Amino acid sequence: MSVSQKGALYRSRTTIELNYEVDVLDNPRLVHKKAIRTKIGKPSGRLDEEMIKHPAWSTCARYKINISDKVVRTYVNEIVSYGFNNSHVEMVIKRSVTVIMNYLKSKGFLATLWIHPFINKGCDPSFSGALKNGYFR
Repeated sequence: MSVSQKGALYRSRTTIELNYEVDVLDNPRLVHKKAIRTKIGKPSGRLDEEMIKHPAWSTCARYKINISDKVVRTYVNEIVSYGFNNSHVEMVIKRSVTVIMNYLKSKGFLATLWIHPFINKGCDPSFSGALKNGYFR
């Protein structure tokens, strides 16, 4: 059952309020260090080195819309056919997620999926409500 079949995920709002904080310092590194110290904290783990050493291939950058299982398969086969390594694919795909992930894994690719709706753990009450209502499998 899809999210749309289960009902609205987001509360309806009459107004939207966005709050920003802007820091201006002598260089971007100082801003980044301040953000780590005061806002976002240090990373808790390590990235997979393969995701940094090799290019990331983006279906969204290449195709923009209508990205199907067939499009992703054609794209990764094209990458390999031109002699590039099977590093990392970023993709927006709405169907056949398990099938395409198994295909990418069989070809040795890592992958990042962009699946709608975007929601983060701790983004409550939206996250806990979506979890409680079975929006995640």
